[in-house]
Amino acid sequence: MLRPTLLSGLALAIALSLTSSASAQFGGRGMQLPPSVQNIFMMRQEAIQKEMGLNEEQKKAIADLAGQMQNEAMEVMSGLQDLSPEEREKEIPSLIKMIAEKGKEVQAKVDKVLDPKQIARLKQLSIQQRGAGAFEDEEVIAALKLTDDQKKSLLGIRDETAAKQQELVAEITNGGDRATIGPKIMALRLESGKKALAVLTDTQKEAFEKLKGAKFDFPQGGPGRRGL
Repeated sequence: MLRPTLLSGLALAIALSLTSSASAQFGGRGMQLPPSVQNIFMMRQEAIQKEMGLNEEQKKAIADLAGQMQNEAMEVMSGLQDLSPEEREKEIPSLIKMIAEKGKEVQAKVDKVLDPKQIARLKQLSIQQRGAGAFEDEEVIAALKLTDDQKKSLLGIRDETAAKQQELVAEITNGGDRATIGPKIMALRLESGKKALAVLTDTQKEAFEKLKGAKFDFPQGGPGRRGL
């Protein structure tokens, strides 16, 4: 069974993916939940389901798949329970890869539940929801034709954001008020988003707006509120 601190860490990582699209970190420079995993959790929100036009059968299927993904993520991370912090740091990348692979499997099942129009809208919402993290998406990189220098700058912004977010996670771990995490994460995302957009050319900004599709106003203070 997972140690309480480890379990709460993973739960917090998953919770952050539900609270915002900022990279969910677990253990220092560790865990970033892949887009496919963030998407399945995002689709559990009523507002997202309404925006995508999901019927009751689809909603149930999505809820089942989200539960499956959460259980599998917990199972994968259970391998960290008996490791030292140093060993855990080394193991996390391979575990993240495993979670990403499971996420792809779940995404394939999600695609069978949705129709083409819903799949297209999900991609747009995913880009909006992930904020600056969307610039790590290979499809986005290719569509915007990002240069190596731009990718380097965006990576730096991502790392800076992850470090600041880790400080917020540490506050909660050390007994801080969990109710304050949402607003702080959102403010961090907005700051990160502005910095990321400043890296793009005007043409790239225009192309990025098309990739995001029609603006969706995520629920105030709720999961996935946009940062770009």
